[in-house]
Amino acid sequence: MTVSTSDFNMSTGFEMRVYLPAARLILLLLCAPLSSADVVLDGTTGGTAGTSVGAGNGFTYDIQSSLGNVKSSNLFHSFSEFDIAVTEHANFTGDAAINNIIARITGGESSSIAGRITSSIDSASLWLINPSGFLFANGAVVDIDGAFNLSTADFIEFANDARFYADLSNDSVLTSAAISSFGFIGSAGGSISFTSDRASSIGEDRSSGQNINVNSQFILMDESTIFSQEINVTSGNAELGDIDIYDSRLETVEGGIYFQGGNILSVDSTIFNRGRRQRHRNRFYLSRGSRRGWCKCHSIRFGRS
Repeated sequence: MTVSTSDFNMSTGFEMRVYLPAARLILLLLCAPLSSADVVLDGTTGGTAGTSVGAGNGFTYDIQSSLGNVKSSNLFHSFSEFDIAVTEHANFTGDAAINNIIARITGGESSSIAGRITSSIDSASLWLINPSGFLFANGAVVDIDGAFNLSTADFIEFANDARFYADLSNDSVLTSAAISSFGFIGSAGGSISFTSDRASSIGEDRSSGQNINVNSQFILMDESTIFSQEINVTSGNAELGDIDIYDSRLETVEGGIYFQGGNILSVDSTIFNRGRRQRHRNRFYLSRGSRRGWCKCHSIRFGRS
């Protein structure tokens, strides 16, 4: 069994590297936003298996801490399904002492997000893993007071070597220790995609503090860590639609990163394909040889805040 982990800490400097085998480009623009969805507990950290999270306090899915398991400042949740449709709103709640909301999706299907994900816990960060992947479509907004960490990893590892696995056949340990890394067992599987469709007016204006916003006019990432087998960020039109990335880290394990947009702006961010260690500051780097790099866009800008 091969196990790999990666440090999730964002670089204080700026580097932008993209490596993408052409055969692995995934075009998901034909995927329409969900008209109905569900958030379902698997019963392993709290609640009853197969039970849908109910509405409450003005939210479509009122994900209370009583549905999970609290270990000091870590709140653990486990879902068999996690899909948020257009106009739906999933909100995490809990005690003010919670620093990390740690959630896994275990049902074996990718998660589609076209609504809002928020937290009522001040300064808490959200960690969300689903080995089968994620698709963020028009209308998707993540607005967390802390950092947003998204991955197709098989587990989250902690400073005391405990692991929280997405595969329920593995023994997970719920711990109060600090989070140290995402980890993969063997070859990674799912991909993470952000697709903005200009043919649809679904979406909301950007506002300060949002971690993710997918709109018909733009895709925004701010204070987010995205770690996956493959990452696709596509606006639907190579001449129109902005992609703005601030204070974030996008990292792939084996596959590549694909951008398509009118204008791409990256500030104080790292875009990185593991296994390649060349450093190119303030440059957009496309590899040659056995791999081909792709950035289909009108313009690219790099900067520091």
